[in-house]
Amino acid sequence: METDLNKIVLLIGKTAAEYLKTRPEKYRSVETEAIFKCLNQNLPLFDGMIQETARAISRGEKMKVMKKMNSAMSSLQDTSKPPRPGY
Repeated sequence: METDLNKIVLLIGKTAAEYLKTRPEKYRSVETEAIFKCLNQNLPLFDGMIQETARAISRGEKMKVMKKMNSAMSSLQDTSKPPRPGY
C-alpha cells in the first residue's frame, strides 16, 4: 500500500496531499487516517467517502471515550444504598 500522500491520487484528480491542504486543519489528521482506511478496504477515494469514513472513525473514538467515562462513573457510584424506585 502506498503511504506517500503525494502519490495517492483521488478520483477528483488531486493528490491526497493537495486534497488535505484544502481541508480545515482540525480535520486533517482524521481524514488522513480515513484515506488510508479507504485504501485498505478498497473503497473509492472521493471526498464524500473520505469524509464519511472520517466521521465513522471519529464516532468510534468518541464511543471509546464514552465507554471509559461510563466505566469510571459506575465505579464511583455509591453501591451501599439501593437504587430509588422508578430509576
